[in-house]
Amino acid sequence: MIETLVDITETKQYRHQPGEELAKHQQQNFVTLLQTIGLRANPIFSKGPTITDKDLKTCNFGKNYSGVHAVWTFVFDIEYEGAFTDGNNDHALLIKDLRFVPIITGLNETIDVDLAVFDTSNPDTCNTVVSTGS
Repeated sequence: MIETLVDITETKQYRHQPGEELAKHQQQNFVTLLQTIGLRANPIFSKGPTITDKDLKTCNFGKNYSGVHAVWTFVFDIEYEGAFTDGNNDHALLIKDLRFVPIITGLNETIDVDLAVFDTSNPDTCNTVVSTGS
């Protein structure tokens, strides 16, 4: 499961159409996430990310983010276990792969993103968390 403060809404807007820039950019972020997961394993999912307003006190995002914000949650499986493990952490390689992957900002996220990247490790600016979930 991936939780992020980055807008990864699946819109299925793949082509440029006037007036649909927001939907296209949201889809591009989602595709970027899928392609990064796909570096090591094929993601299997039945629905796209869900959006929930959450109090970030209950999340593991960076210290710079507090209060209630939109959180995108993407639940997926992969075709085989162990694809992202480094022997110590089941998600270590996915966390490493996602770190600093460019994103498009200024969409429907409710935070100010310091750098336009998926940040999975900075204790202050982490905007994306990988975990085991359902």
